[in-house]
Amino acid sequence: MATTVEAGRRKPFLVSFFDELLLYSGQYALFYVLMNFTRDGVGFFSDAGHAALLAALAAQTAALALWGDAPIPRFVLSLIAPAIYVLKESYEGADFFQDMSHAFFWTFSIAVAALQAAARTGKPRRFRMAVEFLVTILNVAAFFAVYVYFDYRLTLEASGADAAAIGEALSIFRAADGFADFIADKSHVYTLVGGAFLAVTIAVGRIRILDLKERLHELFGQYVDPSFRDRIVGENGGVPRMRELCVLFSDIRSFTALSEREAPERISGMLNGYFTEWEESITRHGGIVDKYIGDAVMAIFAPDGGAAPCERAAECALEMLNGLPGLRARLAESGLPAPEAIGVGIDFGPVIMGDLGSRRRKNYTVLGDHVNTASRMESFCKEAGRPCIISEAVFSRLDESTAERFEALGGVLVKGKSEQVRIYGIRIGKQAAPESS
Repeated sequence: MATTVEAGRRKPFLVSFFDELLLYSGQYALFYVLMNFTRDGVGFFSDAGHAALLAALAAQTAALALWGDAPIPRFVLSLIAPAIYVLKESYEGADFFQDMSHAFFWTFSIAVAALQAAARTGKPRRFRMAVEFLVTILNVAAFFAVYVYFDYRLTLEASGADAAAIGEALSIFRAADGFADFIADKSHVYTLVGGAFLAVTIAVGRIRILDLKERLHELFGQYVDPSFRDRIVGENGGVPRMRELCVLFSDIRSFTALSEREAPERISGMLNGYFTEWEESITRHGGIVDKYIGDAVMAIFAPDGGAAPCERAAECALEMLNGLPGLRARLAESGLPAPEAIGVGIDFGPVIMGDLGSRRRKNYTVLGDHVNTASRMESFCKEAGRPCIISEAVFSRLDESTAERFEALGGVLVKGKSEQVRIYGIRIGKQAAPESS
């Protein structure tokens, strides 16, 4: 059963295929095929119905591996194998539907499908873990159901009963008789008790592993943006690639002086509140926090995040500047120091985005000329006396109403560039937060 740990990532098809076959769905059909194969050998597949069952099981497993993440597809696709098998064998009439093994097939298929679909409806972790426990128990029970069926069938055949008598004895209405005959053998009782204990042990171990994976996944998302996290653990990992992004840098003015006169715990409390405001605003505008560097914030806005990335980055910066007085008041109420002013720089262009670092330590981030330029835009804020400076690449992509809040400041020579970059600063009086040195 897939959990939220697997959400947002795509495993290789063959891995997903065998996970589905061996762990999640189709176990009853698999057990049924394997036990028939051990009895009849390859001759089992000479029967068209049995060959159809194997093909249907493969098709069902492949479909679930590709499209089984959502609740409704999960439930519907989990019934492919029993449905096709019924269609192929229904010429036998009512006897087919009354057969114990066929009734068990539908019972286990529907029960497991319903549980797995329910686990994909956004239920709390405890519910998903409970479902995982039940699915594991059901899968082990499916094996024993097939085992009881075949043992009873072999017993009937060994007794010399004719086909009609065997068919009647194997009716679902005679299942209780078959089970009573099965447990009459004490060795079978020992097997069932041992199997039940093993099933519980496997189920408990499995939910503990999955719970740990979910906890680690959530914890990872507190240190790395969830979008980055899902890319890192995805099929292609964090393979670096070139993307056009809008990069935003923000820094607290006179932070060094503030740090020197305040206790460390008060500074950390202020930064936590400050970073929380940024993170909420960035997320609200469809951006991603790339990292916190001391008192600085680096964020990126991609074209696939909704409206134009430059427009969303500029709106985010304006929102933070306008909200700075409120943030200062909230920090003061908590007895914490507050930033008097901040600077924000924004640039747009192609950057390298991916998993970068050494073999033992990596960082999913973006780098390139436009990352450096955005940082330089922020550093010009103090010199220009403006709380926010953007590059011409950003300004040219703004909506008219947003562009009106900025004015041209001329060209500046950015370190590492041979030509000047035209910059635009927010118009004085267009934001609530005053800029100070």
